[in-house]
Amino acid sequence: METYHEGERRIQELAGATLQADQLSGMVQDGLSMPAGHFLLEQRFAALSTVGDDGSVWVSGLIGEPGFLHPISAEAIVIDAHKLSRQDILWTNLNAGKSKTAGMVAINFALRRRLRINGKARADDEFIVFEIEQTYSNCPKYIQRRELEHTPEAVEIAKLETTRDTTLNEDDRAFIARSDTFFIGSYAKDGGADASHRGGKPGFVRMIDETHIRFPDYSGNNMFNTLGNLSINPNLGMLFIDFNSGNTLQISGQAESIEPFHWHNGEKQGHVDVAVKHVIRTSGGALGQWDFQEFSPFNPKD
Repeated sequence: METYHEGERRIQELAGATLQADQLSGMVQDGLSMPAGHFLLEQRFAALSTVGDDGSVWVSGLIGEPGFLHPISAEAIVIDAHKLSRQDILWTNLNAGKSKTAGMVAINFALRRRLRINGKARADDEFIVFEIEQTYSNCPKYIQRRELEHTPEAVEIAKLETTRDTTLNEDDRAFIARSDTFFIGSYAKDGGADASHRGGKPGFVRMIDETHIRFPDYSGNNMFNTLGNLSINPNLGMLFIDFNSGNTLQISGQAESIEPFHWHNGEKQGHVDVAVKHVIRTSGGALGQWDFQEFSPFNPKD
């Protein structure tokens, strides 16, 4: 079976990274290895991408005590999502009671380790059953080192406040401007859903106007899973987290311009321009408070 779909191949070729992508294809597994399972059991945070009935893509943050991501076999994970607000769009997207395409990235900010898992998910009361189709680890690039300082144990789900919009207000734009991390979700019919981490210095995501933003494409693993998906289906989701308060900003939109990181004739940074379609703001600190320790040494200097 081909590791990469048509969109990923197209972007790899455009970026001049076909050889590098081929060399990495062996790291993609069709199940969960024992070391990967042990890694999941130790984690306290993950981001999950889901797709709505209208085709919109969203990313939700999940948090819990070690073990809340619980592998039950090499093919499935049970996620304890009782700390996730029932107002979160994830529950709407998974409400049909059947498995739907989904992507997940479990990340340890302190150790700068992450594991990406693609497959299907279904909601079962306060739990999510994730059926695994692909797993692979990513490099530590652009992960800011953080430790979870205060857990959201005391957060009352009923007190979480959620507002929805179709444009970014002044507070949203300030939220994005000070962010050094976000998570992105994408979906292509032949490749399924994907969730990925992006990081940089505060300001690395630029506001164009109240409905348009631009984020850079830095040198990464050269697989181009996200941009490959976007080249086929422009719908995407973005999750920004205020690590001081635990508040979140979720965006669903479309990629309007895709320029990958280039290896041709010297390295050249790329970018993606996003048209914002829907915005969800959640306050109340559901994702806990995190202690910032240091920026990634891989962050570009400018």
